Amino acid sequence: MKISGFNKFNISYAGTSFKGYDAIPLKALHLGNTHKEIERELQDIAQQENFVVKTSKFNESFNQDFKAILNNDGTPHLVMQQNIKLFVPHLSEITKEYGMNTTLIPMFDNSTGFISGGNFFIGKKPNGEKWMLIGQTEQKHGKGLDKVSELYGVNKENIHFIPQQDYHLDMSIRPIGYPYVLVNSPEAAYHNETEINGENTSKTKKQHNTNTKPADNLKELERFGIPKENIEILDVNADLFNDYDDNIAAYKATIKALKEAGFCPISIGGVYENGINFMNAIINKHPDGTISYITNSSKSNDPVDAEYQRIFEKDLRKKLDELAENDENAPKLQDIYFIEGKLYDFGNKTDNILEGSGGIHCMTLEEPNFELWT
Repeated sequence: MKISGFNKFNISYAGTSFKGYDAIPLKALHLGNTHKEIERELQDIAQQENFVVKTSKFNESFNQDFKAILNNDGTPHLVMQQNIKLFVPHLSEITKEYGMNTTLIPMFDNSTGFISGGNFFIGKKPNGEKWMLIGQTEQKHGKGLDKVSELYGVNKENIHFIPQQDYHLDMSIRPIGYPYVLVNSPEAAYHNETEINGENTSKTKKQHNTNTKPADNLKELERFGIPKENIEILDVNADLFNDYDDNIAAYKATIKALKEAGFCPISIGGVYENGINFMNAIINKHPDGTISYITNSSKSNDPVDAEYQRIFEKDLRKKLDELAENDENAPKLQDIYFIEGKLYDFGNKTDNILEGSGGIHCMTLEEPNFELWT
């Protein structure tokens, strides 16, 4: 991967958050130092999963999505967008903190090809070629294939723009090992909610909050990559992506685009009301090819909420077992972990992390073990 030189000046620290890899062997997860209970839970998991958790001393209260750890000639390299809101550490301090060389990229400069962290995933095909899934909104922002290809080291023909069900791709899809991608199904989620809460379950899913006026919703849906023929069925007077039909249209467009790109989407109920989200997850791939899935707990002061994660685990194990029956190379689930947090971290519900700093995938910076990643 070619990493160009950019102006290096004082920047505001972009919070410890990057999302962007398929199932990979993890070397480390980087986390801010303000979430002590989350750090403790991740440390326990790391001991079992053979990676380390590193906390940053820097302020992480804003700009979560402006960093990536990329493979530069076999060594990890931090690429980070500049933000000049506040005076924060020099480049040398950031390099020392992360223990790797760092390149700063000008903020709001689409010519660099830099993609917001939660809005893309990178993986590898069996032949070693890298692929990239990018949220449709990035294309609308003018992120050209040439620059994206150069920065991330992915051939243009393997870069695919995917419609979004939400603000970022990592809120509604999760690659689990090429060519398989978990996709949140509003239909499956509604079915599960009905099983938990009864027939009076609302179909309204507050998956994406927006300040757009109703008249702007059609344009916004197009920006997210929803085909015009599907937009005709939508209720444009409803808040964007808070309406069941909106979510169904986005889901169908996502499935279609993934299939056309050569991926195998796997539908699962993974996003619910009140910020419950199991798609926003970290995956650690083991030497034997099995994976462990690290995601957000649904537990709260209401005992009923624990049912959501029980059903998700049951569904995920069932779907991966079915894949294994037909494909010996399909990912096999070893363990699944639900990060709970505590009241002083997130209020009265663990899933409030999705309303603040984002889910566990949003909160952590993944450092792959590039030596083991094949």
